[in-house]
Amino acid sequence: DSGSAPLCSNVPTNGFGASEGRKLENFTLPQCNNEDYTLYGEDFCDPSHTLTVISIAAEWCGPCQEESRQLTDRIVRPYADQGVRVIQIIIQNADYGPPDLDLCNRWVTRFNLTDNIEVSDPNGSTAGAFPSGALPATLILDETGTIIFREDGASDGLVTLRAELDRALAARGR
Repeated sequence: DSGSAPLCSNVPTNGFGASEGRKLENFTLPQCNNEDYTLYGEDFCDPSHTLTVISIAAEWCGPCQEESRQLTDRIVRPYADQGVRVIQIIIQNADYGPPDLDLCNRWVTRFNLTDNIEVSDPNGSTAGAFPSGALPATLILDETGTIIFREDGASDGLVTLRAELDRALAARGR
């Protein structure tokens, strides 16, 4: 249970915001198995970790569904051995209400999202990460928690996200 794990020593304590160059504030949210997941927990401390992709989605959002349909094959699996972890946050159900664990589990099954970290945000605690309100919202965080890329909406085939991951990994010699 990484929710009770100690935070990394390099967890950001200031400079928070939602734009590139700012740090993403820490969050703890329930995973589909109802165990808490903390952004800057144990796996963030892992020395093999380089980048974190955060995909923010809602059940009612068609582009979110399309992005989720492609996430495993185009992002999660191709980049896993390069230290990239993917976290998807479900923020609303089909009626614009809070997501529950049943929705979280249906989403994982529907889009075969077994290799990434899937959490729900029933209280809207991550709303500050997508101030434009456009969904899906996708962020890439570097190893310090700094937002190095953000995309509001999805590109066809996730080409923009893949290009940014390739660029960021190349800059890190991966």
